Amino acid sequence: MSISGSIHDQLRALDHQLVELLAERVTLCRRAMEEGEHAFDAAAQAELLSEWQEMGDEKGLHLGAMTIIGKGLMKLCKSEE
Repeated sequence: MSISGSIHDQLRALDHQLVELLAERVTLCRRAMEEGEHAFDAAAQAELLSEWQEMGDEKGLHLGAMTIIGKGLMKLCKSEE
């Protein structure tokens, strides 16, 4: 197997893990909504977005991309409302 093939396999494995984690996050969002938690009010959304931006900054990741990911997470969880 070539090095690039090995890297491709590693990336695919990470992608599968990411999808599993996203599914788990959606499940937790659903539970939070069932329990009446206010996970989606404006303050909670602003806090989540800020946290994603900070975590990305710590890892040297693009701020705009982290903003998109944070907003995408909120949208994904809201789609379960």
